[in-house]
Amino acid sequence: MRNPPQDDVHTLRFTGLRHRKGPLTWSQRSMWNNIQRLKPDDRHLNQLLRLTLPEAVPVERVSQAVRELLGRHEALRTTYSTDARGTPVQQVQGAGEVTLVAYRREPGTDAAETWPPSLTERFELDTHLPLRVALGLHDGMVCNVVLCLSHLATDAYSNRILRDELRTLLTAGSDPRRLLEPPTAQPLDLASEQQESSPERLAATYAYWRELMASAARTRFDAPTGAPMSPRFWHGEYSSQEMFEASSAVAKHARISEAAVLLAAMFAPLGGELRQTRLPVWLRAGNRFRPETRRSVTYLCQNVPMMCEVGSAGFRDAAVQAHRSMMRASRHSSYDPDRVAGLAAPGAPFPSVTYNAIGRHGPARSVAGDRFRWIEKLDHEGILIFANVFMGSSVSLLADSALLPPDRLHTCLRETKHILVSANREC
Repeated sequence: MRNPPQDDVHTLRFTGLRHRKGPLTWSQRSMWNNIQRLKPDDRHLNQLLRLTLPEAVPVERVSQAVRELLGRHEALRTTYSTDARGTPVQQVQGAGEVTLVAYRREPGTDAAETWPPSLTERFELDTHLPLRVALGLHDGMVCNVVLCLSHLATDAYSNRILRDELRTLLTAGSDPRRLLEPPTAQPLDLASEQQESSPERLAATYAYWRELMASAARTRFDAPTGAPMSPRFWHGEYSSQEMFEASSAVAKHARISEAAVLLAAMFAPLGGELRQTRLPVWLRAGNRFRPETRRSVTYLCQNVPMMCEVGSAGFRDAAVQAHRSMMRASRHSSYDPDRVAGLAAPGAPFPSVTYNAIGRHGPARSVAGDRFRWIEKLDHEGILIFANVFMGSSVSLLADSALLPPDRLHTCLRETKHILVSANREC
C-alpha cells in the first residue's frame, strides 16, 4: 500500500507538569508480562483511536487539545522500564514532546488501512511516550485525528474517555475545558493503593483462584494438533444488526446480562469444534466498579478464570449459568498477577480461551445485513483463542489455525448469529 503523502511534522512540547515514579498497577503488570512475552511482535496490541471532525480545525487547535489531554491524564506521558532488581516501574514525565504527523487526504477517508504502517509500529516504552498522533489535512486544515496508544497505557474504556474529551476540545465553544469532568485516580495513585492492600482482603480472591485452577486441571483441553497455516493466527469479525437485536431481547427476557448471552452463543459452536462440554475461560474484566476509577485513563483490565458449560444444557440454561459464573469471577478480578501465578495445581493448563465484552458507547452502529471480514492475520500471538464482543457492533474470534482453521472460525461466528435468532424466537 502506498503511504499517504506526508504534509508536515509538528512538535508539541509540554513542561511544568507533575513528575513522579513508582510501581505498576496489577493490571499494568499483567499487560507488561504480555508485551514481554510477545516482543518484538507486539505491535498488534496497539490501539487506534480515530476521530472524524464535523468541521475542519487548525493544527494549532489540535495541538492545544492534545496538550490538555497530556496534562489531565498521566498515562499518556509515562515511560516504562525496569529497576536494578528487574521489576517494572513507571515514570510520569513532567516535560517532554509529542510529534504530530500531518497527511494530506480527502475528507471522509479515515479508515485504519489508509494510515501509514509507521503509525502503529511497536512502542519503545522505556524511551518514548505511549502516544502517537496523526492528522488528516484537507486544504491545510485538520479533518481527521488519529491517536495510536500503547495497550499498557489505556484500555477500551479509557479510549472512550479520550475520544469524548478530544471531541469536546475540538468542537465545543471558546472554553471547552469547562465542559470536561475532572479525571479520577491516576495510575500511580491506584498502584499505591494496591501496595497497601492487606492479605486478608485478598484471601477470598486467591481461594477462588485455587478452586478454579484445580477445576481447570480436571478439564481436558488438548493443545493444537492440526497443521498451522501461515500466518498462523487469523482474526475474523462478524457484524449483524439482527444478531444484536436478538441478544438484547434474550437478555432482557432472561433478566441476565447481554454479555453472558453472547458468551453462551459464541462458545456453543466453539465447544463443538473443540469437542468440549466444559471450557476453562479467561474472562477479561474491566475493573471499573468503583467511583475512583470512573474517569481514570489507564489500563485496568485483568483476566480472571471461570468455567463455561457448553453443550450439556439448553441455550437458556447455558446463558444463565454463564451469567452467574461471570458475576462470581468479576468479584475476584483484581489481583496481584505474581501472587496468582503459583496457584495452579501441578500440570494444570491455564485457560486457553479468552472472552472480552466491551459495552455500548454512543448510538448503535447500523449494519445493513450480515458482514464478515478478516481483521488481521498474525505470525505470533500468546492466546490460542480470543472471543471479542463490541456490544451492538460486532463479534470476533482470533484463533490459532492449528486449533481452529479459518473456515471453521468463520462457521462459528455465523452459528453465533443463528443461535441467538433462534433463542429469541423461542422466548
